[in-house]
Amino acid sequence: MDELHLQVLKLHDHQSYLQACCQLLNSEWPRSERSRLITLNQSNDRFPMSLILIDSRLNQLLGHVKLRRERENQIFVESLIIDRMRRGHGLGSYLMRKVEEMIQTYGFKQINLTTTDKVKFYLKLGYVIVNSPNNYKPVNNLTSIKVVDDKIPKPPPLPVTFKYTNCSSSVKVLMRKELNLN
Repeated sequence: MDELHLQVLKLHDHQSYLQACCQLLNSEWPRSERSRLITLNQSNDRFPMSLILIDSRLNQLLGHVKLRRERENQIFVESLIIDRMRRGHGLGSYLMRKVEEMIQTYGFKQINLTTTDKVKFYLKLGYVIVNSPNNYKPVNNLTSIKVVDDKIPKPPPLPVTFKYTNCSSSVKVLMRKELNLN
């Protein structure tokens, strides 16, 4: 991965990527284009915020992440997606590192998210499992998962129109990472 040409940008400051971002999201989680564009156009500096990962050399969209404020010092990652043809090259990890760096500048101390099939990915990035259903069974040698047992509220339910695709499980796992403010 050539990080020299990678940039993480705020979608609301770079609206020329709106259509490509809509297509990327709909390739994984289909919705009407109109509905998707309305949601993407809500991005702003006060949250919710959509960030995009681009290859500035090719002027190509590689990924997207949507963030929303959960509490005064917490951010919730609503979605993270990397273009299918670019997965497996560290771009998701790169994007999450940049997200963490950026939200620390806003003073946030914690990131929360839910995942159904990327637990191992987030564990590698330093996230811990906060809450999972009793029927959650670690897979793929994830027997050393650290579970934090505290009373963090569950995120709100997903919209009825949301559909999981290409997921090996439908069990939602809440994960968290504490950020070190310097």
